[in-house]
Amino acid sequence: MSTNKYLTIVTIILMFLIVGCTTEPTSSDLTSVTEPEVITETITETVEVMKYQCSDGTVVDDLADCPPAVTEPDLPEATGSYDTNKHLINELQYGGEFSFTVTYAGFDGTDYRVDFEVKNLGSESEYFQPGAIAILDEGMNQYDVVSSFSYPVSTMSNTILPGVTKEGYWEFDDVPATGGEGIFTFELGWSNPDIFRFDVPLS
Repeated sequence: MSTNKYLTIVTIILMFLIVGCTTEPTSSDLTSVTEPEVITETITETVEVMKYQCSDGTVVDDLADCPPAVTEPDLPEATGSYDTNKHLINELQYGGEFSFTVTYAGFDGTDYRVDFEVKNLGSESEYFQPGAIAILDEGMNQYDVVSSFSYPVSTMSNTILPGVTKEGYWEFDDVPATGGEGIFTFELGWSNPDIFRFDVPLS
């Protein structure tokens, strides 16, 4: 093959290659490209605000804003012996088959003491079995009996014979010596009890 023919063939091949490289791609040759979708999302954030309730009921944002707490004053306690502190009561009341007399009442050290006499007015032996024995202060706070003493026997639940008078006393803890008037009270009986109430000084 002559040199001219060889060059012609090479030139033709190069032209085909150049034309093939510069040919516009068809739609089928293109890969579909999807534009990214912009998504807008609204986010609602819940913010909790801490609140504080003061001892007086007010609500504040900071505990430092609470007013100073009001503390209750300590209740006074009695001192001294019963012989020094006791008050003459000498009040008589009736219930069931009994008469009941509070003779003295007052503080015995830090305890409160009530002295009494109980008499069986009936014609038969009777049990003296009181309940709900308590001291009430001016605020109607209740102080229950903690100890009971009687003589000539050591318990009031023994039978009291007709016409017999028995003496005794009850003691109560934590009764405040307010200097005002309190109430000594108890019940006697079961289904429909008699209620005894005596005014006593808390001094």
